[in-house]
Amino acid sequence: MKIGVTGGKGFIGSYVVAELKARGHDVLIFDHRGKIGDNTNEWMFGDVRDEEAVMELAAHVDGIIHLAAVLGTVETIQRPLPAARTNVLGTLNVFEAASHYDLPVAFAAVGNANIARGTYCITKSASERFVEMYREDRGLRVTSVRPMNAYGPGQSAPEPYASAKVRKIVPSFVCSALAGDPLRVYGDGSQISDSVYVGDVARVFVRALEAAQEGIVPDHPIDVGNERPTSVLEVADAVISNVPGATIETVPMRAGEPFGGAMATQEKLLTVAEAVKAANPDLNSIHIRRVIRELGTVVSADINTLEAINIDPTSFKPLSEGIAETVDWFKANDGITWSSARG
Repeated sequence: MKIGVTGGKGFIGSYVVAELKARGHDVLIFDHRGKIGDNTNEWMFGDVRDEEAVMELAAHVDGIIHLAAVLGTVETIQRPLPAARTNVLGTLNVFEAASHYDLPVAFAAVGNANIARGTYCITKSASERFVEMYREDRGLRVTSVRPMNAYGPGQSAPEPYASAKVRKIVPSFVCSALAGDPLRVYGDGSQISDSVYVGDVARVFVRALEAAQEGIVPDHPIDVGNERPTSVLEVADAVISNVPGATIETVPMRAGEPFGGAMATQEKLLTVAEAVKAANPDLNSIHIRRVIRELGTVVSADINTLEAINIDPTSFKPLSEGIAETVDWFKANDGITWSSARG
C-alpha cells in the first residue's frame, strides 16, 4: 500500500515512516514543515487545517496514518485555539477525505486523556468521539491508537537545552542529567507515566492501519504501553542508572495535570474494573476498563486492546534498554540537536 502520514516529519512520524518502509509500503509524507534534509521520501507540503490539501493527499494514497497535532498540556492552556483548530478541524478534514475515498485510517489519540486538562488532551478526546461517529455511522475504517508516553532517540529536547516548547518526560530527564542539573520530578514521582519505546509505538500504528485495510476495526482504542506500567520515579531512576551522579529535585505538579484521589494507582483501577465485571458479567472487559480509567488519575495502557490487531506487548523494548539507547543518542548529539551548555 501507499500510505499518507500526516505529521510525518515529527518524532513519532519519523519512526512510523521507517516502519512502513521496512514492511514494504510506499510512503507519502504530509507535513507543513517541509522536506529539508530528506531526499529519500515522497513529500506533500501541506497543513491538515487545509481541507483541499488533505483531500489531495487522500487522492494519492491507499490509507492514512494521522499524527499531525499541536502538542502540550500546560503549554496549551493559555492558547487553546491553535490546538483546537489543528487537532479537531484538521482531524475532521482527514476523516472526511478518507470517507470520500474509502480509505483506512489510524488516528493518533492520547494516552492521558482521562486526567489532563490541557487543550491537547481535550481536543484529542473530542476527536476520539468523532472516530466512533465515523466508524459506527459513516462506515469509515478508522482505529484510534493511544500511545502512552512515547520516548526514544531523536525526541526534541526542551528549553533551556534546545528550542522545544513542550516538555516531555524522558528528554527532560536525560538532558538535565547530562547537563549536571537535577531531574525535576513533578509531585512525588509515584504517578504512573508508562513510558513506551517509540519504535514499538510506530509498529502498532502501522499494524492498526494494515488491520483496518483488512477490515479489522476494533470498537475500542488500541492502547500502546507496557505489560507493567512505570512510574515517573522509575523513569528518573532508569536515567540516573545511565548517568552516574545525576540527582532528583521534586517540584509541585504542573497546571493541567491533576493526580491523586480515590483511584490514583493501577491496582485500585483494576480492582474496581473487576468488581464491575463481577456484577455485570455480560459487559465487555475492555469497555469497562476504558470507562473506569476516566475516574482515576493513572496514565497506563490496557494491553489487552493490542490483541485485536495481533500485537504482543511482551515484545516491546524494556524500559532499561530503551532509556540506555536514548541516553547514548543524546550524548552523541550534544551540541548538535541540543546543548548541555543550556542553549
